[in-house]
Amino acid sequence: VEFTSGSLGELTAYEFNKKVFIHHFCPTCGTELMCSNTGAGSVGVNVRSVDGVDVEKLKLLAYDGKSA
Repeated sequence: VEFTSGSLGELTAYEFNKKVFIHHFCPTCGTELMCSNTGAGSVGVNVRSVDGVDVEKLKLLAYDGKSA
């Protein structure tokens, strides 16, 4: 993940429950911008915060984690 403005250190970090994920929020508006897995090294990014992504054109795949 590369920031075009600001940095990871400027975001508000929050962990809850088992503290497996670190959630990173904008300290001004509260939008969750990304989530990182503390053990696996994976990162989830809120695509609404990515330049050039048209959310309306994305093909969504429904996922039911409980039944999978």
